[in-house]
Amino acid sequence: MRLRDLNKEPADAEMHYLAHTIEEWRYYFERIQSPCFRLSFTVNHAHLVPEGINGFVDALDMDLVGEVRLADCFRNGHELHLNPGAGDLDFADMFRRIEGKGFKGHYTNAFGSLDDMLSACDYLVEEARKAGAVL
Repeated sequence: MRLRDLNKEPADAEMHYLAHTIEEWRYYFERIQSPCFRLSFTVNHAHLVPEGINGFVDALDMDLVGEVRLADCFRNGHELHLNPGAGDLDFADMFRRIEGKGFKGHYTNAFGSLDDMLSACDYLVEEARKAGAVL
């Protein structure tokens, strides 16, 4: 079972997602003790909130993260799932931080069409290499 971090919403939204802040994630991870329960971390959603990707990665136990979902957006902007390089997310730094904390799960592209996701693979591999990731 995976709990995915979700984007921030307007305060007057009719419905609110289960978890989009570090504190909300902790609520679930402290209460659901199961080896089958993992987080699906969406980096562009973390890029939208004050603590940013750095704050989330610093706070997370990467053993609890099973998947990292990749898309670009603009810092503290609105939820967008842009192709990598179309926003201002620093993918090399993101890979450096996540890999540096021992992430053992998988990465998933979460933007555009299948062709967009396939076309971005070379860009993402190069950014991971810049970060020193072993590929």
